Amino acid sequence: MKNDIGPELTKSESVKKNRLAVGPLGTKLLLVILAISFLIFVIFLWVGLGFGGPAYLTDEIGYLVKAAALAGSKIDSTSAWHSGYSFFIAPFFVIFDNPLRVWKGVALINAMFWAASYLLNVFVLRSIFPSKSDKQIILASLVAFLYPSWLSITGYAFPSSLFTFILMLTLILYLKSNLEFNRYLALALVLSGFLYWVHPIGIIFVFLSLIVVSFAGFTRKEKLFRWLLYLLVPIAVTLVYMLVIRPFITDLLSPSGIIEIDHYTRDKDRILQNLLTLEFYQEILIVLAGHLGYLLVSSFGVVSFLLVYLVSRLKAAGRSQKRIFSSLLNPELYIPIISLMGVIGVIILVSITSSGTSILRIDQWIYGRYLEMTLLPVIGISLLVPWQKNTAFMSATILLLIGIILNLFTNSHNTTPVINEVNIQSFWPFVIAGDGNYLDWFIFGAVGVALLGLLIWVNKRILILPIFILLAIASFNVQKDWHQSIISNYSYTTELYPMVTNHFAPDTTSCIGFDDSDHSIDPERGERLRLYSFYLKNYSLLKIDFQEWLDQCNGPYLTYSLDDLDFEQAQVVGREVPSGLYFVVKKSSLDQFVDYQELVPTSNFYFNLSDQDCVIQGCFDWYAREGGQAVGFPVTGEYYAGLLISKPSMLPTLYGPYTRVKQGEYLLSISARYLDFSSQQEVMQVSIVYDKGRKVSKSVEISKQEMLTESGEIKIPFSLDSDVEDLEVQIGVIDPRLIDRSIFALDSYKVEIRP
Repeated sequence: MKNDIGPELTKSESVKKNRLAVGPLGTKLLLVILAISFLIFVIFLWVGLGFGGPAYLTDEIGYLVKAAALAGSKIDSTSAWHSGYSFFIAPFFVIFDNPLRVWKGVALINAMFWAASYLLNVFVLRSIFPSKSDKQIILASLVAFLYPSWLSITGYAFPSSLFTFILMLTLILYLKSNLEFNRYLALALVLSGFLYWVHPIGIIFVFLSLIVVSFAGFTRKEKLFRWLLYLLVPIAVTLVYMLVIRPFITDLLSPSGIIEIDHYTRDKDRILQNLLTLEFYQEILIVLAGHLGYLLVSSFGVVSFLLVYLVSRLKAAGRSQKRIFSSLLNPELYIPIISLMGVIGVIILVSITSSGTSILRIDQWIYGRYLEMTLLPVIGISLLVPWQKNTAFMSATILLLIGIILNLFTNSHNTTPVINEVNIQSFWPFVIAGDGNYLDWFIFGAVGVALLGLLIWVNKRILILPIFILLAIASFNVQKDWHQSIISNYSYTTELYPMVTNHFAPDTTSCIGFDDSDHSIDPERGERLRLYSFYLKNYSLLKIDFQEWLDQCNGPYLTYSLDDLDFEQAQVVGREVPSGLYFVVKKSSLDQFVDYQELVPTSNFYFNLSDQDCVIQGCFDWYAREGGQAVGFPVTGEYYAGLLISKPSMLPTLYGPYTRVKQGEYLLSISARYLDFSSQQEVMQVSIVYDKGRKVSKSVEISKQEMLTESGEIKIPFSLDSDVEDLEVQIGVIDPRLIDRSIFALDSYKVEIRP
C-alpha cells in the first residue's frame, strides 16, 4: 500500500551486531531539523510566557512548591504529585526571588524539553525507517508535532514536557543498545525508572523495561547473573523514589508535621474495595472504551494503522519462534511495539484508577491528558507506516459503537455535567459540537476518520493535512481561552499578595500562618492557600492554629474561620472576594497599614482598617475604573473613560462576585449616571440573588429620576436570613429589546452592613 508521506517500507534485514542503531543524519537534514527545533522552541516559549502563573492549584502548585522546597523555601504544603519535574524547575527558585520570573523559567524549560523532543523524534523516525526520504521524515515529524496538546500543555507547570523528553531519550538509548546488554541499555533502564519519578504512569514503562530485558536476555542467551542485574536497574530506580526521595520531600514540605492524605492511596484503597464487585469491571470497560475512542479521534485514526502494521509484520514472520524473535530484534518493530504498548498500558492504568468512584466528570470518561504524554513517537511512526482504507473505515465504525455505549451507559447518576477541558485538549469534536453528548462527539469523530478512509481510497490522503491543521489551530484556541479563563476567574492573586510583600520582610520571623482545617469541607479553600504558598515562597508558610501563630510569627494569619480568634490581640483587616479568605494581623502591626487606609478598593479584595465587622460580614465593592481587570465580576457592557456603559443584552451589564456573606442587614450603594433622554422612565434593573441565582433577596427597577439625585448614589437596603455562599449583585438594562431603551453608566457600587 502506497503512502502519500512516503512509499511502503521495504523489508529490511535485522540490524547487524555492533551497528550504530541511531542512523547518521545528513548535514542538510540536520540543519533543517535544528532550524525547525529552534522555531518550535520560540513558539512554545512565546505561548508559555503568555500565561502569568499557575492555573490549577492542586497539581501545578504541587510541582512548584516541591521545587521551592528543594531550593530552600520553608513551605507547609505536602502533596502526592511526583517530584521528578520539580528537580528540573528548582534552580529557577534559587536564581529568582520574584515568583513571576520563576514562572518564566518554567515556560523556558517546557519549551526546551518540547524542542528537544522534536529532535529526538526525528532521530527515532530516521533510524527505524531508513528507506524513507529526508522529506518524508521531516513531514512526518512536523505533522506529529501539530497534535494540539503539545502546544496547549506548555503553558502549564505540568510534567508532560519532561515526561515526553525522557521517553524519547529512552527510545534513543534502546536503539543505540541494539537490545544488547551494554551501557546504552543500562541507561535506558535507568531512564525508564526515572519516568516514575516524573509521573505515576511511568510505572508502565518500568514494567515494559522488564519485559524488554527479559526478552533480550532470553534471545541473546545472556548470562543469568547479568540478566538479573539489568532487571534490577529500573526496579532499584523506582524504589529509590518510593523509599528515599518521596519521604525526603514530604518531610521538607511538612514543617508543622501535618501531612495531607495521599490521593493515590485513596485510589488504591478504592480499587481494593471494589475488586469483588461486577460493576467495577463494567465501569473499567466503559472507561477503557472511552479512552481508546479519544485516542482514535484525536489522532484521526492513524494510530490504528500502526497496530495493523505491527500485526501484519509479526504474521509475516511465520509461526517459527526463531523467526519471530529475530524480527522483534529489528528496531523497525521493537521501537513501535514499546511505544504503542506504552500508550495502551497508560490507557488501561488510567481506566482502572478512574473507576469505582460514585460519579465521574464528563471529561473523565474520555480522559486524554495522561496518554498524550506518551503519544509523540506513536503518532510519528503511525504517519510513516502504510495506510489502509479498510482500517480507517473499521476505526470509524468502532468510534460509532463507543459513542453509543457511552451515551447509553452515562447518566445523571454516574456523570456530573462538568468538563475540565484541559483533559481533552486534542478531542476536536468538542471544538466543533461544543457541549453536546458523547454520541454527537463520536459521530463527528467517526466522520473524520471515515473521511480519511475515503481520501486513502481515492489516493488523495494528503488532503487530510489542511483539515488536521485547521482543527489543531481551533483546538489550541479553545484551550488557550480555557486556560486564561481559569487564571482570570479562579487562580488570580489579590491585593493580599502586595499587602504581605510590602509590609513584611521575607525572613524567619515573618512567617505566615494559615489555617488549613476547613479545606476538607471546601476543597477550593485549600487550593487558595496553596496558590499563596507559591507566590509567597520567600516566606515561611506554616499550617498552624491561631495561638501558635501569635507565639511564632510576625507575619499575617490567613484563615476561613474566625471561631478561635482572640480579637483583643488581632484584627481582621482584609477579606478576599469571592473566596472569603480573611487577612488577619496582630494589633501591634496595625500601624504598618496606615497607608492602606486610603487604599482604592479592588473588586477581589476588601480592606477596611477601621470597620472589622464589615470585613467579617462579607462587605464588598466594585469600581469601574478597574476596567477589564475586575476579577469575579463578569460584564456585558463596555468600559469607557473609567465607566461601565450598558449595552443591549439579555445578560446583566454587571454581575457577581458570588461571594460568601453572613446573615444580616445590608445596604447596596450604587453610583451611576443616566446617559439617554428617551421617554422610558425605568432605566436600570437591580437584583440581589444567591444559590446560583435561584433565590432572590431583592429586585428593584431604578428610574431616571432616581439616577439624577444630587448625591449621585442609589441606596438599596436588603437582608439575608441566613449565611450565603454565592451572593450576586446583578445590574442591567430593563429590557434590551426596547428600541428607545435608556442607557446608563456605572461608576461603582458597594455592599456594606446596614447602619
